[in-house]
Amino acid sequence: MSMLKIFNILLLSLAIISCSETKIKTYKKVDPYTGPQVISNDLDVVFTDSAKTSMKMKAKKQIILQNDNQEFTEGFALEFYNDDEKVYSTLNSNYAFYDQNLDKWHIKGKVVVKNTEKGQMLETEDLFWTPKSGSILVEDKHAVKITEPDQVLYGMGLQAKDDFSYYKIKKPTGMRFL
Repeated sequence: MSMLKIFNILLLSLAIISCSETKIKTYKKVDPYTGPQVISNDLDVVFTDSAKTSMKMKAKKQIILQNDNQEFTEGFALEFYNDDEKVYSTLNSNYAFYDQNLDKWHIKGKVVVKNTEKGQMLETEDLFWTPKSGSILVEDKHAVKITEPDQVLYGMGLQAKDDFSYYKIKKPTGMRFL
């Protein structure tokens, strides 16, 4: 036999043997990733309207989830600016959660809202804020303290406009004149 024939027979034999011993690879099913899309630290965002500062947001940590909801786990602060670009209101808390679909904020943990123009301050542990309607809601189970220039009001639960042009303590518990 010629060398070429021997080589072809060997090559054909190897091909047949390798085909007959082929192993089927199996893959494990991997669950889709459900963790955060983005984690940002030391966030400092400026919002503008018609080239004027309208709001500033600061947070130590922002987590953007897969569904575009946002969580602020290590402190949260907002500053609201008037047309003259001066701060007229602030909001500070330990934690905030923004629901993208509802366009609603759940803010909790030493929540303090100040209207510096009117000298008003709201203190509570838990509130919901809907920017589109400009409404603030504190459920009845949470205490509220509102400091006005001449008095302090206490109660449980609150309905208010976010600029404090209107507010109603759901269950008033007391007041003190300053």
